[in-house]
Amino acid sequence: MSIFVSYSHKDEKWAREFIHHLSEEGIDVWDAESELSPGDNWNLEVGKALERASAMVVLLSPAS
Repeated sequence: MSIFVSYSHKDEKWAREFIHHLSEEGIDVWDAESELSPGDNWNLEVGKALERASAMVVLLSPAS
């Protein structure tokens, strides 16, 4: 299973903990912060990741 995680950068600390827990359970997690590098075509790479993902998790908070 592959999960795409979307979150506000202001929530990065909490999101990293969440992603870590999912990864410990054997779930393949994609998030832009760890997968994209400067110079990458972000729109293209995010689109590909969404197509491959089995699910999308959107972390909602007042910051988002």
